[in-house]
Amino acid sequence: REGSYPATFDARAGHHTGDPVSGAWPTFMEFNLSNACNLQCIQCNGDLSSSIRIHREHRAPLAPAYGDDFFDDLGAFLPHLHQVQFAGGEPFLGAENFRAWDLIAEMAPTLPVTVVTNATQWNPRVEAVLERLDVSFVFSLDGVTEATYEAIRVGADIDAVLANVDRFCDYARRRGTTVMINHCLMVQNVHEFGLLLQFADRRDIPVNVSVVHHPGHCSIARLP
Repeated sequence: REGSYPATFDARAGHHTGDPVSGAWPTFMEFNLSNACNLQCIQCNGDLSSSIRIHREHRAPLAPAYGDDFFDDLGAFLPHLHQVQFAGGEPFLGAENFRAWDLIAEMAPTLPVTVVTNATQWNPRVEAVLERLDVSFVFSLDGVTEATYEAIRVGADIDAVLANVDRFCDYARRRGTTVMINHCLMVQNVHEFGLLLQFADRRDIPVNVSVVHHPGHCSIARLP
């Protein structure tokens, strides 16, 4: 069981007892509030990336799903949470995420926040969030050489991304938060998996590997 997916929720359910009232408030929330994204990664799709949706799939933008009612309701949950995570698109581009971070800073400023980011964004607006909250990072990093990385994460600049990774790591060390790399292992980058692990090892960053199965041309399992 220790290696199973359900086991990942055990630590987040420790407040549950036989009393139904004990489960009134969740301790963890993961937010995917927007698909706003500046990249067109080859393993991704338009439901998760606004850029892909517009430029590659030629579909209409997703309608905003989270309005005033959602944020009014969210405020009641925040004081009870132990951790929150933001993903979906590039979180540092989604207006809904900044609204949620403002609410957290107001109502639960010590709540640990994790952001799953492509590390393309570092600007005054991002810095303002980092100053107000204790933020940990999961970097979506699918290569460490220009040829491999930029062929997968279309629209990104490897030099800017790696510089931002170091900035985020410096912030995490100062604030006592954490960093991690989430690596999509696929046909297009398997040849430099060792280089990525060495890159992470030099910076003492743990690596989580997500094996890509779809689309088929990215799947190692479908190779001869």
